[in-house]
Amino acid sequence: MGYTAEQFLSIIKPSVIADMQKTRVLASLTAAQALIESNKGNSGLTQKANNLFGIKANSKWTGPFVTMKTKENVNGQLITVDAKFRAYGSWQESINDHSNFLLTNKRYANLIGVTDYKTACVLVKQDGYATSATYTKTLTDTIEKYNLWLWDLEAMGGKSVPFTPGFIAGQIYTLSKNMYVRNAPEGLNLALADLTENGKANAFEDENGAVLRKGTRVTVKEIRVLDTGAVWLRIPSGWICGRGASGKVYID
Repeated sequence: MGYTAEQFLSIIKPSVIADMQKTRVLASLTAAQALIESNKGNSGLTQKANNLFGIKANSKWTGPFVTMKTKENVNGQLITVDAKFRAYGSWQESINDHSNFLLTNKRYANLIGVTDYKTACVLVKQDGYATSATYTKTLTDTIEKYNLWLWDLEAMGGKSVPFTPGFIAGQIYTLSKNMYVRNAPEGLNLALADLTENGKANAFEDENGAVLRKGTRVTVKEIRVLDTGAVWLRIPSGWICGRGASGKVYID
């Protein structure tokens, strides 16, 4: 019987967070890549070689390796090829080598020190880590599904706390209090005239700006996590705070 996603993540979490503190490679990125590439620790490559990330053994690799069949996206088509992959003595070694791989390859230099997981997911695909056209979205969706961005905050000195609910772009939520609408996360309050027609119908204006009423249903278009731990949500009319830095959640 194989690992579940939750079991796999619970095993690698301490190693991934410690690795970010040492290398400044985002814990959420490392964890999401490991989860996806290793099929939750159940892939043949992981079982045979403890390789969580599908890192190949090129001519510069002097360590042990295994040869496995793999699928590659070539000119838009998936083909099966034989390839050499690095082999490790443990998952810990695989995690360490993953960061070393990024640190020592100049094309990934733009990833080091990035604190926004969405940016990191875009960059790692652009830098050539994977050939899949949907790799960025797959990484982002995985991070948001399992709230792996919280690992980044923990690695940077934040508290290890569960986050419920986990906001998901595209879903509809209900405001649990009256809320100002801003032009950006922690930005300026918008005026009533700046809102969409639907927003205007569910808002009023006071001396500080437009206020969406408690009970208003909103569709989340984008999620932004700040270094403080606050979560800001872009809705059609602007930005609202979904979760404060204190951990209090403002929408259901």
